[in-house]
Amino acid sequence: MKRSFFQFIIYTLAFITFVFVGCVNDSGPDPSNPDEIEEFIVETYKSKLGLEVPFPTYTYTEQNSRYTSTVYLNNTLHRLYVFENGSVSLETSFPIMPMGEIKVLNIIVDYPQLEIDDSFNSQWNSAIHSINQDHIEYSEENNLDAPIVQFSAMNIYVAPSEIPDPIPFDGLKSIADSYDINRSSYDLIALIDLDQENPSGGFAVRKNDWVKIGWFYSPDDGLELDPEKFRGIAYAVYHHEIGHLFGWDHEWSDAEVGQILITEPALFGWTDSDNDGVIEINDSDPYGIQ
Repeated sequence: MKRSFFQFIIYTLAFITFVFVGCVNDSGPDPSNPDEIEEFIVETYKSKLGLEVPFPTYTYTEQNSRYTSTVYLNNTLHRLYVFENGSVSLETSFPIMPMGEIKVLNIIVDYPQLEIDDSFNSQWNSAIHSINQDHIEYSEENNLDAPIVQFSAMNIYVAPSEIPDPIPFDGLKSIADSYDINRSSYDLIALIDLDQENPSGGFAVRKNDWVKIGWFYSPDDGLELDPEKFRGIAYAVYHHEIGHLFGWDHEWSDAEVGQILITEPALFGWTDSDNDGVIEINDSDPYGIQ
């Protein structure tokens, strides 16, 4: 079940609806002047999208020498890059919104060497629980009444022969259909393809809301599944790949890919930028938009 590089690119880019690259001014905002930076971002949203965004969220990325700003509004994500020379890149997409209960159908490929049993199930479910705990801890640290995101998961186990190669865009939904799983019972699908004989990484298919993770551990890590490895797999699925379904790209910020919550929380709308007492992703008037 190896995926070609071309197929990966097609899956990754399929979600893009609109991309604008251009220049607003002859020079970019002065990095030493926070007010000028914010004014530039506000003006860009207004001139390119017709959006009045008085309190935008943004961060500076050292590795790319640019600012990243995001606006989640009406089930739409607007992502803005502002470069030091004044050029901008603006992308609009329609992600899964990073909020509320998100129902995940885990399709786990039942390789004999995994020896899937009650212990496997218990450790896997505990690892998913630890992801929810990450979100609970974030909410507590930021004095929120409830976690912003919580995952509910359902697991089904399928034989390797049941996974088509290559996987069509809606192929995983067809597998779920064959198990009489109603499509309304899940928001997205995660293919857990732990083929230890053919290690691979993961990817997200944003257009059709599914992710895949392979066996990414090195031979030095051994083949035995233990709580630490289960945690790593759950992290890769629920923070990293599902993060892509939220609209996240690696280059959004300088945040370490392995850190909890994957990127700067403000870029997911998980902070209160307009100081009205409601984090932006839950706000009926986010970022001060009227």
